[in-house]
Amino acid sequence: MKLQDKETLSIATAVSDVLEKKEVKEIKFPHKMYGPKGKEVTAKDQEEHEEYTAKGYSHTKPVKEVDEPTAKGEKDFKAKHKIKKSGMKDDGTVVKEMLGVDEKAANRGVLSYLLEEDGHEV
Repeated sequence: MKLQDKETLSIATAVSDVLEKKEVKEIKFPHKMYGPKGKEVTAKDQEEHEEYTAKGYSHTKPVKEVDEPTAKGEKDFKAKHKIKKSGMKDDGTVVKEMLGVDEKAANRGVLSYLLEEDGHEV
Protein backbone atom coordinates (compact mmCIF):
# COMPACT_ATOMS: atom_id res chain seq x y z
CA MET A 1 0.00 0.00 0.00
CA LYS A 2 1.34 3.40 -1.03
CA LEU A 3 0.82 6.34 1.28
CA GLN A 4 1.25 9.01 -1.39
CA ASP A 5 -0.98 7.66 -4.17
CA LYS A 6 -3.95 9.66 -5.56
CA GLU A 7 -6.66 7.65 -3.81
CA THR A 8 -5.08 7.88 -0.37
CA LEU A 9 -4.46 11.61 -0.73
CA SER A 10 -8.01 12.12 -1.97
CA ILE A 11 -9.44 10.28 1.05
CA ALA A 12 -7.18 12.20 3.43
CA THR A 13 -8.29 15.50 1.93
CA ALA A 14 -11.96 14.53 2.21
CA VAL A 15 -11.54 13.49 5.88
CA SER A 16 -9.74 16.73 6.77
CA ASP A 17 -12.47 18.77 5.05
CA VAL A 18 -15.16 16.97 7.07
CA LEU A 19 -13.26 17.47 10.33
CA GLU A 20 -12.78 21.19 9.57
CA LYS A 21 -16.49 21.44 8.61
CA LYS A 22 -15.73 22.77 5.15
CA GLU A 23 -18.42 22.68 2.52
CA VAL A 24 -17.27 20.32 -0.15
CA LYS A 25 -18.53 20.81 -3.67
CA GLU A 26 -18.55 17.76 -5.82
CA ILE A 27 -17.03 18.28 -9.23
CA LYS A 28 -19.25 16.99 -11.99
CA PHE A 29 -17.67 15.75 -15.17
CA PRO A 30 -17.47 16.69 -17.98
CA HIS A 31 -17.15 20.44 -17.47
CA LYS A 32 -15.44 23.35 -19.18
CA MET A 33 -12.14 24.89 -18.15
CA TYR A 34 -10.45 28.00 -19.50
CA GLY A 35 -6.76 28.58 -20.19
CA PRO A 36 -4.82 31.72 -19.31
CA LYS A 37 -5.23 33.00 -22.88
CA GLY A 38 -8.94 32.15 -23.02
CA LYS A 39 -8.73 28.73 -24.70
CA GLU A 40 -11.73 26.58 -23.76
CA VAL A 41 -11.34 22.85 -23.08
CA THR A 42 -13.55 20.15 -21.58
CA ALA A 43 -12.29 18.09 -18.65
CA LYS A 44 -13.90 14.66 -19.00
CA ASP A 45 -12.59 13.12 -15.76
CA GLN A 46 -10.51 13.86 -12.67
CA GLU A 47 -7.19 13.07 -14.41
CA GLU A 48 -7.81 15.54 -17.22
CA HIS A 49 -8.98 18.07 -14.66
CA GLU A 50 -5.72 17.81 -12.74
CA GLU A 51 -3.66 18.00 -15.96
CA TYR A 52 -5.40 21.19 -17.04
CA THR A 53 -5.11 22.67 -13.56
CA ALA A 54 -1.35 22.01 -13.62
CA LYS A 55 -1.16 23.85 -16.96
CA GLY A 56 -2.87 26.92 -15.46
CA TYR A 57 -6.47 26.29 -16.56
CA SER A 58 -9.31 27.34 -14.27
CA HIS A 59 -13.12 27.34 -14.16
CA THR A 60 -13.49 31.08 -14.66
CA LYS A 61 -13.52 32.49 -18.17
CA PRO A 62 -10.93 35.28 -18.50
CA VAL A 63 -12.34 38.73 -19.21
CA LYS A 64 -10.80 40.54 -22.15
CA GLU A 65 -9.88 44.15 -21.57
CA VAL A 66 -11.60 46.62 -23.82
CA ASP A 67 -9.58 49.22 -25.70
CA GLU A 68 -10.24 52.89 -25.19
CA PRO A 69 -12.95 54.08 -27.55
CA THR A 70 -11.68 55.97 -30.55
CA ALA A 71 -13.68 58.37 -32.65
CA LYS A 72 -14.43 57.03 -36.09
CA GLY A 73 -13.51 59.57 -38.70
CA GLU A 74 -11.98 61.98 -36.22
CA LYS A 75 -10.70 64.19 -39.03
CA ASP A 76 -14.19 64.35 -40.54
CA PHE A 77 -15.65 65.26 -37.16
CA LYS A 78 -13.13 68.05 -36.64
CA ALA A 79 -13.76 69.36 -40.16
CA LYS A 80 -17.52 69.57 -39.52
CA HIS A 81 -17.19 71.13 -36.07
CA LYS A 82 -14.79 74.01 -36.42
CA ILE A 83 -14.00 76.13 -33.40
CA LYS A 84 -13.68 79.88 -33.18
CA LYS A 85 -10.20 80.69 -32.02
CA SER A 86 -9.73 83.68 -29.79
CA GLY A 87 -7.14 84.68 -27.27
CA MET A 88 -3.93 86.53 -26.82
CA LYS A 89 -0.65 85.76 -28.50
CA ASP A 90 2.69 85.89 -26.70
CA ASP A 91 3.38 89.37 -28.14
CA GLY A 92 0.16 90.78 -26.60
CA THR A 93 -1.98 90.99 -29.74
CA VAL A 94 -5.52 89.65 -29.65
CA VAL A 95 -6.52 86.91 -32.06
CA LYS A 96 -10.13 86.52 -33.19
CA GLU A 97 -10.72 84.07 -35.95
CA MET A 98 -14.14 83.19 -37.35
CA LEU A 99 -13.91 79.92 -39.22
CA GLY A 100 -16.25 79.02 -42.04
CA VAL A 101 -16.88 82.67 -42.96
CA ASP A 102 -14.87 84.72 -45.44
CA GLU A 103 -12.90 87.87 -44.59
CA LYS A 104 -15.72 90.24 -45.62
CA ALA A 105 -17.99 88.74 -43.00
CA ALA A 106 -15.32 88.96 -40.35
CA ASN A 107 -14.77 92.67 -41.03
CA ARG A 108 -18.43 93.79 -41.35
CA GLY A 109 -20.14 91.40 -39.01
CA VAL A 110 -21.75 88.08 -39.71
CA LEU A 111 -25.34 89.27 -39.61
CA SER A 112 -24.93 91.97 -42.24
CA TYR A 113 -22.95 89.59 -44.45
CA LEU A 114 -25.65 86.93 -44.28
CA LEU A 115 -28.36 89.49 -45.05
CA GLU A 116 -26.44 90.63 -48.14
CA GLU A 117 -26.04 87.03 -49.25
CA ASP A 118 -29.83 86.58 -49.11
CA GLY A 119 -30.34 89.68 -51.25
CA HIS A 120 -31.25 92.18 -48.51
CA GLU A 121 -29.79 95.67 -48.39
CA VAL A 122 -27.82 96.63 -45.33
